[in-house]
Amino acid sequence: MSIFISGRPLPSIAQLGRHSQHVLGFIDGGRAWLQWAIESRQNRYSFEDETSLLDAVQRGLHGCGMTWLPNVGLQVSPIKLLSLGFDDREVLRRQEQDEAHPAMAQQVQQVLARHQLLTATALASYRPFLAAIGVASAPLLQQLDFRDALRLHQLAAEQQGAGDAGESLAEAARFALQHACNPAEFVDYFRFYQHLHPTASSSERRLAYAGNALTAVLPALFGCLEGIQLSRLPGPAEVSTAIGTTLLAGRTVGYPRLSLAAQQMAALLGEDPDQAPDRERVGALALQHFRAAQAFVADHPVGHGQLGQDGASILFVVEASREQALVQVEDNVVNLLDYRRMLRFADSETVADARPALTASDDLNTAATSTPSGAPTMTFPIPPDDRTAVARAAGKSPMQIAQELADAAIAASEEGVRSAMEVLQRAVEEANEAVRRAEEQAEQAVKRANEASGP
Repeated sequence: MSIFISGRPLPSIAQLGRHSQHVLGFIDGGRAWLQWAIESRQNRYSFEDETSLLDAVQRGLHGCGMTWLPNVGLQVSPIKLLSLGFDDREVLRRQEQDEAHPAMAQQVQQVLARHQLLTATALASYRPFLAAIGVASAPLLQQLDFRDALRLHQLAAEQQGAGDAGESLAEAARFALQHACNPAEFVDYFRFYQHLHPTASSSERRLAYAGNALTAVLPALFGCLEGIQLSRLPGPAEVSTAIGTTLLAGRTVGYPRLSLAAQQMAALLGEDPDQAPDRERVGALALQHFRAAQAFVADHPVGHGQLGQDGASILFVVEASREQALVQVEDNVVNLLDYRRMLRFADSETVADARPALTASDDLNTAATSTPSGAPTMTFPIPPDDRTAVARAAGKSPMQIAQELADAAIAASEEGVRSAMEVLQRAVEEANEAVRRAEEQAEQAVKRANEASGP
């Protein structure tokens, strides 16, 4: 026998778990390879668990982590299939075996929607959107992998319900193409432009202002890009532990790329079309926002997660009554994707950092339903506020009031964050001192032992 799972030999395919055997049937050539490997006397294969075996068989045979179901038109990871449950997988298997009947198509669509799986046809719905905003032939957007296509699909779905004018979307696309170096950055900078919402009188002035704002904010975000490397896809408890350990060590949980960090800050910048953004103020706002995000994820455990269609990514929600964050694990690296703080005005207006409602808009599969509504909106439950109402100052817009309140709230939390960091620093110093004393004692013990054994 040459197949070992968790250190135990696998004498036959029948010894695999019921669900693993079921998923193995979706991998083209999977059963044949495993039978060959079991009987081989020249090769030895060891796997941590059955999930690792299925992933390795798919990647080893096909050089890709996602298997292809031609009758369904679906590209999906065996790991994701394993999470579906036997009955839902059986619906897909029957479709692949041409056991179709009149109700089968509806059942397949229900399974896809329930598990947020996108067929190749549904995933390609971004193409008419790109054509409508004039970038369908842009060279940057011609070579896409699954994650790139998913991001564009989500962007297109967002805009379908936004009711935005076509010219403003085309303008955001022009800005994104000017600054992006890959499809993911195109999506980030498109949203950056929308969140910044420049209002100058001409397209040239709006694009120039947005470019100056981007130039001002990017250097302030260089320290916001650290990720946490794990050895495998984790569960919520493991992610919370990794975040806590990382922050305790004085590191941060940052964004996966600079363009996404910039997108997060866009709506906080404000606008004066006749004046370039103040770099010092922009840097201070970015640092305050990032510190608030770190404090929030430090104090709140991650909640439920959604395994991606690629089987290599999970999106976790971290939420409280007035704050919410999205934490991503992709290819075993933990990153922050989004952080929002909710505020309430006296006249019942509600904003999220003066931005649109937070959506799971990055790397989270949207449901493949008949209504292409895009990424699911993540709502913010706001309990009744018993604090003194904040009166709206005369002549100030909701955006300006939101910015002032956000600045005040973040400033109020700064002292608490500093105090917590001081406590952590003292704990680290005390631990280091204890180690130093222990080392000295050990050296003294060795010295005394040497002296005792001397001539």
